Amino acid sequence: MPNYNNGPYLRKCLDSVLNQTFSDFILLIIDDGSTDDSISIIKEYDDPRFVLYQKEKNSGIVDSLNIGIEKLETEYFVRLDGDDYMRKDRIERLVEFMDNNSDFGICGSDMKVFDQDDYSMAYGRNWKENKAHLVFCHNIAHPSIIFRSSIFENKEIRYRSNFYLMEDYDLLYRLRDVTKYTSLEEQLYYYRQTARNEPEAIVQRKKETYLAFYVRILEDLGCYYPEAEKVHFELYKNVSVSFPFKQYKEHCQRILTANKEKSIYPHKELEEIVQTTLNQLKYRMMDKAKLSFLDASGNRATFKYYIQSKFKKS
Repeated sequence: MPNYNNGPYLRKCLDSVLNQTFSDFILLIIDDGSTDDSISIIKEYDDPRFVLYQKEKNSGIVDSLNIGIEKLETEYFVRLDGDDYMRKDRIERLVEFMDNNSDFGICGSDMKVFDQDDYSMAYGRNWKENKAHLVFCHNIAHPSIIFRSSIFENKEIRYRSNFYLMEDYDLLYRLRDVTKYTSLEEQLYYYRQTARNEPEAIVQRKKETYLAFYVRILEDLGCYYPEAEKVHFELYKNVSVSFPFKQYKEHCQRILTANKEKSIYPHKELEEIVQTTLNQLKYRMMDKAKLSFLDASGNRATFKYYIQSKFKKS
């Protein structure tokens, strides 16, 4: 558990660990140079299973996670953030799945988001779809994950800070041929979402990070061309578009053609994900009057689906 100045939330988090139905665990807390009362709160818990490691100075979550990996002595490695908490049977359910599914090295779960907002989040079950989805983003809740520790025996498999705030996507992308991953259809993890008002510079940096990551993905497929990362970004993200619909459609075909040659992703699942993403873009563009019905498909089925979806929304 990485921690940095989570004092107001720590007791709820640590109590949820203490109350787990699965008791054979070690909670390794990596404190990232907290300046609040985090340390005194952690030391209130007189339990030999709680192990505190204090970093001399703040160096970020990537470093904290890697310190935890280096200290692994257990069969499994479970993620937890210091401002979140978990259902009392979370570890038991995750360990049970891993014990019964030796071909999976990663398993997450659905999440309940709370605090500033209150809603549920469900994630991918089918490992082939999860792998194919990596062409756009990872399809698993990173804080909810249990890892099989043997994955990290390869010293190259560590979190990296190459991509700003995308260490989870980067890790899962590099693990795509190492192991399978899935999520349990249970809300085992409670994720705190606090109010954010991010400066424009941070928003822009996140976008640039995504663009850089997409260059990597498209180069790995062998279908990169100038501005391909921007087309890819606008295709997947709910942002303003800069290109005609035909160009996004051609981009999708490039991805599928390249994957047939390189077999990086399960092809049937990739086709479905790419087509779904293209359809979503189509309706976004139609909503913004940037695409006519005829240009979208030229058939009655699309018109009928679009009208039905508009009535459902209203």
